[in-house]
Amino acid sequence: MKSFFLLLLFGAFFSRTLSATTIVPFAHLGEATFYSDAVVLARAVHEQDSRTSGGMTFRDVTFQVKTLVKGTFQPGEEFVLRPESWFTEDFAMDVAGDFAPEIGKTYLLWLTPHQGIWRAQMLSWYVFEERNTPDGTLLVPFSGNGMETAARPDGIVPEPLDIYDRDELIQALRHSLSGAWTAPLKSNTPAGMLEERTAPDFCDFSLGTSTYLCRWQNPALNVYYAQTGAPAGFGTSLDNILITMKASYTAILPSNQGQVSFTSDCVGGAATSSSSNFLTFCNTALSGTSSALIIFDDPCSEITDLSGCSGVLARGGSFAYTSTHTFKSESWRDAGYGFVIVNNGVTTCYPSTSLYEILITHELTHVYRLDHISTSAPGAPGQNMNPNCCNPINTLDVSCMNYSYDIALPVELIQFDVQKTARQEALVSWTVGMATGSGHFVLEHSPDGRHFSELATMPIGNGHFEWLDHHPLAGLNYYRLLQKDADGSIHYLGWRSLRFEQDLSLKILPNPVSHTEAGMLELTCPLGAEVQVEIIRADGVVVSKETLANTLEMQRLPLDASLQPGLYHVVASMGKQVVSSVFVKN
Repeated sequence: MKSFFLLLLFGAFFSRTLSATTIVPFAHLGEATFYSDAVVLARAVHEQDSRTSGGMTFRDVTFQVKTLVKGTFQPGEEFVLRPESWFTEDFAMDVAGDFAPEIGKTYLLWLTPHQGIWRAQMLSWYVFEERNTPDGTLLVPFSGNGMETAARPDGIVPEPLDIYDRDELIQALRHSLSGAWTAPLKSNTPAGMLEERTAPDFCDFSLGTSTYLCRWQNPALNVYYAQTGAPAGFGTSLDNILITMKASYTAILPSNQGQVSFTSDCVGGAATSSSSNFLTFCNTALSGTSSALIIFDDPCSEITDLSGCSGVLARGGSFAYTSTHTFKSESWRDAGYGFVIVNNGVTTCYPSTSLYEILITHELTHVYRLDHISTSAPGAPGQNMNPNCCNPINTLDVSCMNYSYDIALPVELIQFDVQKTARQEALVSWTVGMATGSGHFVLEHSPDGRHFSELATMPIGNGHFEWLDHHPLAGLNYYRLLQKDADGSIHYLGWRSLRFEQDLSLKILPNPVSHTEAGMLELTCPLGAEVQVEIIRADGVVVSKETLANTLEMQRLPLDASLQPGLYHVVASMGKQVVSSVFVKN
């Protein structure tokens, strides 16, 4: 293993640039306050477009200070906060995890100056939204999609973000300015309040904040790296990474094209801005649109420097053209021109680690336009594309990549849908415009997105097909359609999910579970029901299995204090009802 550590970000942009962002959190909110130039509770009052000399337009937001924690602001004073994302008349660059405030809402912000204007310390990670609830005024973490966290090089496990009483958190932050940090008591509000969204789909092919599909028509991507700042032995490490990717993802063909001499002119303030020399260099010295270039040491200072070893480690993306092509009966934008920008000080903070190749693999998957598999998704633990590192390529990763880079199918799938009927049944339907060859359509069902069973088989043909599931499970039902050829080969055509109301639920409080506190499993089900509860490690080993005769509609059960640090999957079943949740033990 070579002596360096690197995190990459990939995504896309032309009409829209999309990326994933890797960060190293501070040890706790007190340390975040120490390294921030200002911390304020402020209300977003209006937004305005600000055009720079480099031709980039930022959607700046003006905030009005309500309460000061640190800095020189006065209550009532206004300041402008600039996002990382920007756009021009032709395309836009969306940075995953960027902070997009809603006008009229109030946020607790950790701020740092950048080129004469204020920015969030670590995108949306250190931002809390103020919410009024029956339990009082709370501060809820805003951080979310498009960001993955890496382990700190000092081995400290960062204090997880949680929901706090507003006044108690502000008081604790002010107290931390004296050099001591005492975390305030967490709110009793359920942890589920952290994310106000439905369960995610099995795969996500729309990176960052985009809503469209995008893929490389030619998956034979040529990966280059700039020789300036490149760690020793990086070429060999990149070889290992690409060999692993090609072995797992059989439809892609990335290749290591070696190091190149590239120096950005930083026109527009970014190494890959619309007015910099990046595109010209790709077209004249590299392989044009099929190029991806890794740039070290943030040459244009577009990423805020690390504070200690915490902060944004790297950022990148690729261009997404307005031109489109049809793939699997859907319209996809054409991807091209991949890029990576690695922040200053990354190799100093991470001189040696066995995880860096896995992390690079994660970020290279983003350049192929795959976003994260949420840790709350059934079957997500242990996948390389989890937001929290670090895992090798696993089964769900392969399924997602193979869906967007599969060989041409002998079936033109026009429509695939699942709907709830008036009798609370699930009607699954699909329409085929052209089908050749012999074999069968196979419709499968799963309660958790991992374990599928066959519902029906139908001969391959043209036209409209339907299947009525008379006994869907309470909660989420996953339906997967595949084509099985006469020679036994299988092509996955798609998957859909449908939720039916349930009276069984579970939560893990808190999540993550600290090694210093006892975690609790909160189980809600009908009085007197028998519920089987399994706790499964990320590697699939069942560490606990028991059947509970519920004497209360809601009860809290202590988790085993001897659980080792790592990811765990909790599955609760009551008859045909199956629910699951994921938690982290620190």
